Amino acid sequence: MIPAIPSKPFGARFAHSGLRWIALLTLLASLTACFDHRRAVAFATLVDPNGRFQTDAYLAALRARFPAGSSLVALTQYVAAARGECHEGEVDTLRCEIPLRGVVCGAELAAVTVTHKAGKLLDLAAVVGGIGC
Repeated sequence: MIPAIPSKPFGARFAHSGLRWIALLTLLASLTACFDHRRAVAFATLVDPNGRFQTDAYLAALRARFPAGSSLVALTQYVAAARGECHEGEVDTLRCEIPLRGVVCGAELAAVTVTHKAGKLLDLAAVVGGIGC
């Protein structure tokens, strides 16, 4: 009896799995080549080596992101995204507080005071401080 000839040439199965390995290695190489250091850069810019928050750097960043004439809504959305909240203060003044870090009986907050008119920012001021029990 004559042996049956395989429907695929010898090695076709191995070539197919080899292509899978090449695709997998290519994917892994592309993933390891990706990086995102923005959080570390932002942290190093806003916090000094002793762990103190740099209020001047933060205020400069806020003023760059929200210059005079910016929408008040955009600022309040930023504060909400940072898990903070804003409350109306005196006339045409908004006071926002953003929690920076907390412990069992205390927290560090960034307080941002905004002067505004007709839904547009006029000026920003910021202080960083703590509260505790």
